[in-house]
Amino acid sequence: DNGTGGGGVYIGNRGTFNMYGGRITGNSISGMGGGVFVWNSGIFGLYGGLITGNTAQNGGGGVCVFSGSTFNMTGGEITGNKADAYGGGVCVYETFILSGNPKITDNTCGNSANNVYLFDSAKVNVAGALDTDAPVGVTMQTPGVFTTSTGDAKAKDYKANFTSDDSDYSVVTEGNELKLSS
Repeated sequence: DNGTGGGGVYIGNRGTFNMYGGRITGNSISGMGGGVFVWNSGIFGLYGGLITGNTAQNGGGGVCVFSGSTFNMTGGEITGNKADAYGGGVCVYETFILSGNPKITDNTCGNSANNVYLFDSAKVNVAGALDTDAPVGVTMQTPGVFTTSTGDAKAKDYKANFTSDDSDYSVVTEGNELKLSS
């Protein structure tokens, strides 16, 4: 715990970390990114493995994406992480790219479900088809930006067809828990 970020893995200064398996677990930090902190144009690719049992006081119990950074998730699982402020599973200030079979479930912020938290300028790019068993709950501070690999033309379709309330699968507005699924 350096007080800033990255209880398990710290990626910064244009660095890249790709995870294909293994575990990042049991880390705790008073800053951001209990499991993984990505900042200053860093890139984190999660293709397999498990990020679980991590905590952060400020945000991103599992992963925090900050300051010009990108998180690309096509597989793996982020579950059972906690944050006191924002994003029990993933806290996104910048860009989060999803495709394949990402699983982000059972993360909490305080006592509430909070899998992915998007701040004002955060972007979620659904870069490819999501598998039907790839739940990703999303909470937006303000209306987030959803794009696709083909650009904004299909963004409205993705938001309408792939975002829904975790509890009743209906299309919802900002501030509610949402789910991306295909």
